[in-house]
Amino acid sequence: MNRGIDFALSMFNFEYTSIEAIKERYFCQVRVLETQSQSTEYILIDEQKTPCFSVNRIDVRDRYVKDADTFYIGIVSRGSGMLVAGDETYPVSEGSKFFVPYQAGPVTLASESGMDIIATFPPD
Repeated sequence: MNRGIDFALSMFNFEYTSIEAIKERYFCQVRVLETQSQSTEYILIDEQKTPCFSVNRIDVRDRYVKDADTFYIGIVSRGSGMLVAGDETYPVSEGSKFFVPYQAGPVTLASESGMDIIATFPPD
């Protein structure tokens, strides 16, 4: 590109910004989407932050039934348990990744010891 260091540095904002202002502008406000018994699904990132995707966290305590109207990718970020889709049951544990196709129907997430799932969805 034949651009020098001055050009590269001109893209950065070196002005002081308070921690409170940074949190207000850049941190996402976590909101509860749904609670089922002791399990809760939280919205982490949605169309208010980006039109490109959304991210939810599902805190599974006992069981949670996720019935999405789109495909999504899940990552187990804590704990272990079972994923039940139709007649199929899959063991999952921390670090497990799974893909739920469009029109898969309800997926049951179950855990006796608790687990967290990060679910990523395409744009609406």
